[in-house]
Amino acid sequence: MKNYAKQGGDEWVVGPGGLLTMAPGSQLALADSPLPYTASFSKSNLSANQVIIQVALLDGFGNPIRDVVDFDLWLSDTADGAGVIAGTPSGTVSIALGIGTILKTYVSKKAFRVQNIGPDQGLDGLVGFQVNDTGKGAFYPCIALQIGGKAVVGNQVVSGDYG
Repeated sequence: MKNYAKQGGDEWVVGPGGLLTMAPGSQLALADSPLPYTASFSKSNLSANQVIIQVALLDGFGNPIRDVVDFDLWLSDTADGAGVIAGTPSGTVSIALGIGTILKTYVSKKAFRVQNIGPDQGLDGLVGFQVNDTGKGAFYPCIALQIGGKAVVGNQVVSGDYG
C-alpha cells in the first residue's frame, strides 16, 4: 500500500487498501465529482403571495453539477435545517418554471424528494420550486446532500421575499 503526496504537494495518492483519515471538523472537496458537495440558493417572485427558490447543486470547487441528481428538499423553521415547518403554506408548493421534478412527497407542502435538471435542458444542476402562501410565512429552504447526508440551508425566506 502506498500513500504519498505527489511532487508539489497538491495531490495525495492513496493506494489500494489505503485509508484517508481526516481530523474532526475538516472537509474533503471533490473536484469534478458527480456528487454535489454544496449548494447555493436564490430567491425571486413572479406573482402575488409567491416566492420562487432556485437551488444550484455545486461540486467541491463551486462549479455546477452536470449530472442528474435526486435529493431531499424541505422547508424548516430553523437555521440549522432541523425538522419541517410547523405551519403549512395556504397554497401550492411545487416545481417552478419546469426546473426539476418532484419524485416523492414526504410531508405535504413541506418535504420532498426532487430531481434536478440535467445538462441537456441547459440548466445544469438546478431545481426551482415555488411556495404560494397568502400568509407569506417564513422558512429556511433546505436540502440533504448524498455525501454524508449533510444538510445545506439557504437564507431565510421572509414575507418581503414574496410577491
